[in-house]
Amino acid sequence: MKIRFLFFFLLFLGLSACGLFQRSPYSYYENTDAYSLNAYYQEKNLYLIQEAKKELGIPPKTPLSPKQESAIRKRVLVKKLERRLRSKKEKKQYYNYLPYLSNDDEKIQLLQLPSTEQRNRWILAHQKRIATRPHPIVDLAIEKKDIIPGMKQKDVIESWGEPQSIEVAGNPLYKNERWKYQKMIPSNEGYKKEVRIIYFEGGRVVGWETYADH
Repeated sequence: MKIRFLFFFLLFLGLSACGLFQRSPYSYYENTDAYSLNAYYQEKNLYLIQEAKKELGIPPKTPLSPKQESAIRKRVLVKKLERRLRSKKEKKQYYNYLPYLSNDDEKIQLLQLPSTEQRNRWILAHQKRIATRPHPIVDLAIEKKDIIPGMKQKDVIESWGEPQSIEVAGNPLYKNERWKYQKMIPSNEGYKKEVRIIYFEGGRVVGWETYADH
């Protein structure tokens, strides 16, 4: 009887000790996850810095001037913001306008806006400056039957054909126009009519919208 009592008493002490045991915040096991996560982000950031240096033409082991450090920080931020673009709509909008953005400051201004609608407003606010810049991939857009900002009217016709209708705002010499296209596209309910409106200022594309015509 005494042996059985002693056995249960020792078992109780053992369980109590386990219940009172707490892992030290300084133990390896407590910090290993946080360490791995920090190491991952440090390595990722170093990779982005190396990529930024390559793109900016800065040798990897060269001492950096304040101007170079600033340029690298901006390029890394651009890369991080670009990776936050999730939807196809966001990516298409950004990469369509990307050739018009002349520096990382403009890219950051655009990418930090939280929605495609706000980015469109930013683009429209800068449309006069953007539309006058040469676009290096107009031919590629035409080849893909696409349109991009800054396209001339003849480029749009080459890509999409003649519009169904044209509305002119003000003096026709200024070429501020709205072109309307209609196209039948497949959907879950069969084919439906899609309307595309392209806006021109000074004869160049400054924006467009697409909607279903019910």
